[in-house]
Amino acid sequence: HRGTAVTQGVGTAVVTATGMDTEMGRIAQLLSGTEEKPTPLTREIEALGRTLGLGVIGIAVVVMGAIALTSGVHSVREAVDVLIVGVSLAVAAVPEGLPAILSVVLSLGVQAMSRRNAIVKSLASVETLGSASVICSDKTGTLTRNEMTMRAVRTASGHAWIEGVGYAPQGEVRLGDSALHETAAEDPLRMEATLVVSGGAL
Repeated sequence: HRGTAVTQGVGTAVVTATGMDTEMGRIAQLLSGTEEKPTPLTREIEALGRTLGLGVIGIAVVVMGAIALTSGVHSVREAVDVLIVGVSLAVAAVPEGLPAILSVVLSLGVQAMSRRNAIVKSLASVETLGSASVICSDKTGTLTRNEMTMRAVRTASGHAWIEGVGYAPQGEVRLGDSALHETAAEDPLRMEATLVVSGGAL
């Protein structure tokens, strides 16, 4: 039903569905239908491209207008010459080396991570990991129960320990021997930590 493997024994099974009609097939369809969101670097490059494009077009129009006003356009040939100047200016302003520079910089990031025993398949993932400030990882409970429990928080005001397991709303945040809510009013950073980790679970 959910990809269970029988290791030994004797039994009778009734097949209710096969292929993509099973639970494993449904999960595969959900995974294949997941929409990939653009990375922060991709969004910044798109914004830069739009800004450069509008700026280049604006400058080209201004230059073409200035040439037409100062030199005068009295024939079709002169109008074509002015148009060619504007198009040449627009083409020259396009940063053709930007994709190559980005690839080189991201590949250097991949090499730096590989030296730290982290293998990255996609170049864009390097920039995404660089944008993350906190990465929480665990093997027991995260995959099997979809739960991850935070045990400690380190802030500028000190080190706090968190009680509680899973999604249960029981537990306290403690600084030494006292609960955090008793001393939170003394320090805004501690109050912020209380709001972030209340409940003790992610």
